Amino acid sequence: MIDTYEIYEELVPNLGDAPARSIARVVGKVYRDLSQAVTRDDFNRLVVVVGELAEAQKKTEERLDLLSQRVEELAEAQKRTEQRVEELAQAQKKTEERLDRLSQRVEELAEAQKRTEQRLEELAEAQKKTEERLNSLSQRVEELAEAQKRTEQRVEELAEAQKRTEQRLEELAEAQKRTEQRLDILTEKVEFLHGRIEDLSDSVGYSIENRAYQALPSLLEQQGIIVQGDLIRRYIGEHQINVFGKARRENQDVTILGECKTRLSKKEINRFERIVNRLKQEGKVVGEIVTIFIAHDFPPEVEAHLIKKKALYFWSYQFK
Repeated sequence: MIDTYEIYEELVPNLGDAPARSIARVVGKVYRDLSQAVTRDDFNRLVVVVGELAEAQKKTEERLDLLSQRVEELAEAQKRTEQRVEELAQAQKKTEERLDRLSQRVEELAEAQKRTEQRLEELAEAQKKTEERLNSLSQRVEELAEAQKRTEQRVEELAEAQKRTEQRLEELAEAQKRTEQRLDILTEKVEFLHGRIEDLSDSVGYSIENRAYQALPSLLEQQGIIVQGDLIRRYIGEHQINVFGKARRENQDVTILGECKTRLSKKEINRFERIVNRLKQEGKVVGEIVTIFIAHDFPPEVEAHLIKKKALYFWSYQFK
């Protein structure tokens, strides 16, 4: 009788549990079915066949393992392929977007090309006009060249005239030098005379002031102004006042400020009034101020100016 368990034990290491059990069961069934009908030689041949079947089963299992491994590899490759396909799809999308932009750019370039061709036509026309102008200028240059020759000849003539002019200028320079020397002498004489005139003017001015100090009290009294004390020459701040004094008018204290000149002008009148106003604003003279003007001569327009201002003025001939 065949031992199916022993067969199972031998097959398990190579085939595994389930295949070994199946083969042992089949062998047992075959053995039972054939035990009555087959000889031992037939049985031995059957055992050989079973062994070959077991070996074939083993190879089949190995191939199945290889196929399973290959399937796994193919599955991984499929994943990578799908990922790559997705990447290619994205790249294709970007490519299509770039193609759209390139198509738009091509259209723009086509329009720009049209404008360029139009501009080239315009430039060709301008070039034609430029060549016409160049021809005209070439002719003009030839004319200028001829004129240049005449100019050079004229320059030679002017150079000769320049030499004569320089010679004449040297002569004039010598004459100028002699004239300047004479002017220096005359300037010294004029400065001397100017100093004498200033001395004389100061002398005349001081003479008028000195006479005014004596004569003004009585003349002012005729105007209702009673001088208190002496009239004097005085500096107030940086300004020299030719006539300064205190007086009373209508029982009120007043200050007399006067300007003396040989010949008075409107400009000097206005200047003295500005000085008086400044002294009053700075508080250097307080109270009511009586302004008077004294001169040897009052031109008609100056006298009219003083009358318009209702200013007091006195002629030097009034100082008896």
